[in-house]
Amino acid sequence: MFNIIKSQNYSLRRDLMVVLTILTAIALPFLGIYFTRMMQEIDFSNITGSMYHTLLNEDIVAFNLFIIMIFAAKTVGGDSSDKTINYELMNGHSREKVFFARVINGFFWSVIFVMITIFLPYVVVCYINGWGDNCSLNEMLIRNGLLFFPILRLSALFMLITVLADSCGAGIGVSYLIILIEAVFDSVLDASKDKGEYFYLFSLSNITKLTEVNNSWQTVKEGRVINWFDFSTNSEMIRNTCFISLVMAAIYIMGAYLYFKKKDKG
Repeated sequence: MFNIIKSQNYSLRRDLMVVLTILTAIALPFLGIYFTRMMQEIDFSNITGSMYHTLLNEDIVAFNLFIIMIFAAKTVGGDSSDKTINYELMNGHSREKVFFARVINGFFWSVIFVMITIFLPYVVVCYINGWGDNCSLNEMLIRNGLLFFPILRLSALFMLITVLADSCGAGIGVSYLIILIEAVFDSVLDASKDKGEYFYLFSLSNITKLTEVNNSWQTVKEGRVINWFDFSTNSEMIRNTCFISLVMAAIYIMGAYLYFKKKDKG
């Protein structure tokens, strides 16, 4: 399995679409900082980690859905049009190893790498300007850390779709359609009186709940009026986010594996 992972990573790193996606994922938060600073006429020295979290994190995470989509589809379906899988099977690798090697790569690029790019701008901005006074550092770490679970679930869904479509392009297209449908349902749920009970239903609504602010108010600190944003969590949010995401991700991956195992490769 390790040789398959190594070989696929070698091919992925030389894929122009993957390279552009990697560069975009890394550059996007800093481009967001640049344009926000220009539009709101904020000096860069005033952009702290907490200000970045309140102004940009939600939008950056939303855009990362496309990054996740591309990586998930590329890793499990990027070579579906050639004979790579057939060669791997002919060389004695089991279908299980061939499939899960791609899934491991998919999770690395679409979950681990994306999580790194989500936290990277905080490290850079905090190193230069500090954390600031707009929200709690611990609350940010918990919220962004919890993003791992719905992102894992979403990545598994995109991989399932790509395996069923047996095409990277079709996988991305159908996955994008799924995101649009979830966005519509998320809007409907957001208008519901009982929206708190339903936001775990979809990965997108779960991600939205984790990135949005609970409440905000003005307070005085050391003679300065500051805007404070509440990103606190409760045990139900943490428990349901972790449990439901892991269960759904396992269901998606097992469904994809069962289909892949029975499907004849041409």
